[in-house]
Amino acid sequence: MTDPIVEAPALISVGTQALVENANRLGLTWQLRPATVTAISSPTQVFANYDGDTVPIGMVNLTEPLLVGDRVMAMAVPPSGNFIIGHSAPAGIIAIAQRTTSSTPASGAQGVLRLDNVKIYAGRDYMFRTSSLAVFSTVAGDTGAIRFTYELGGTTATTGSTVYGIWNTSAIATTANGTGAIINVRFTSTTTTTLSLLLITQRVSGTGNISIFAGGTLPCQIMVEDLGPTVTDTGTSI
Repeated sequence: MTDPIVEAPALISVGTQALVENANRLGLTWQLRPATVTAISSPTQVFANYDGDTVPIGMVNLTEPLLVGDRVMAMAVPPSGNFIIGHSAPAGIIAIAQRTTSSTPASGAQGVLRLDNVKIYAGRDYMFRTSSLAVFSTVAGDTGAIRFTYELGGTTATTGSTVYGIWNTSAIATTANGTGAIINVRFTSTTTTTLSLLLITQRVSGTGNISIFAGGTLPCQIMVEDLGPTVTDTGTSI
């Protein structure tokens, strides 16, 4: 017995090719246009709005299951109908930077690692992440912080840019192993632009200098991950 899941990609490819061949044979004009999913009846039956149109229409989905808000490419094949043949799935990690040397110890805001010219798109969610970081101070008991700052539109992020995502703790270790820290924060883009993202350290209280330890087997990393189309917050604060 054959596995329908394994055969699905090949069947979709054959079905799409057959649609094109039939359109050519009948002398019909078919169009490939971007659209946005507005409602879902089943994994294969959805409603979507072509860009520039105001009324959603029924479409046959030939890709994997979709979500409302997904951006898709659909082919209009008269008189058969409209067929979704591609969509904008999450792209995963789209930018990463790392260093394998410890950062400069400082009491004030100190830049550590930066990503520039990261292309982001309107209507999509992104995750700003760090690897597991070893934060330490030259004086035991200090309170220190690591933060992300960012700029959009080609401006380079600095220590004075918009803060987005923060970790801080007291009693930071004074050994090179440091105190473990990590940042994961979702960012929703409302415009298509470029992003500059900076990781910084800063002493919150105390008298010492804060830094991040890094080495060949313990790199300091920052990354931007594409999560896909923006998802509405439906949670309840308790």
